[in-house]
Amino acid sequence: MRILVNNIKSTNSTLLVRQLKRIRSFPVDVWGTDISAAGHIASSNFVDRYFQAPNINNEKEYLQFINELSDKHKIDYLFVSTDKEVRFLNRHKDEITIPFDNCPSDTINIFQDKLEANRSIEKMGIKVPTIYDSLFGKDKVIFRKRCSVSSQGIYIVDLSKASHIENHFHTDWFAQKYETGTTYVVDIFADKNGSPKLILPRKSLE
Repeated sequence: MRILVNNIKSTNSTLLVRQLKRIRSFPVDVWGTDISAAGHIASSNFVDRYFQAPNINNEKEYLQFINELSDKHKIDYLFVSTDKEVRFLNRHKDEITIPFDNCPSDTINIFQDKLEANRSIEKMGIKVPTIYDSLFGKDKVIFRKRCSVSSQGIYIVDLSKASHIENHFHTDWFAQKYETGTTYVVDIFADKNGSPKLILPRKSLE
């Protein structure tokens, strides 16, 4: 089975490649692409075959590259690993010749915005840290950038003690109650029924 993972210099893709290479129950060839030449990024040495790809921002060229790769080498499955690729494949889902699974447009749009994602999760009955509309009388809070990835856009401050507070009081950010405890983060690849097929633990930066 030939599995393609794009943008393999990203953390998600590198972890995914490592997990796929551990499969022993059936033969798997993991192929990878990225915009750098072979050998210029360490992860190009982790895959069975590597191809230099055009930039995904050039959608027409990137689409042609993916389909030619599929047609020539008979790729069996494409694992989607980055936000940008999720959006690209959603726009061109009827033109891609490699089998892949992707989320619906409304789900993609919700989870591009961490505030909307938190509110949507809360509506499902899953507890999230309290979202603050006002910070008067509050102590330790966490500011979160609404559109960010990989634990970036995090600012934690104790309002009752700090002598200086960074200015995150605008619509690109929102504030939540800071919850004390231990955080465990996993990325989950699940089927359409919500059954996990692949679970990747990762470390939070903040």
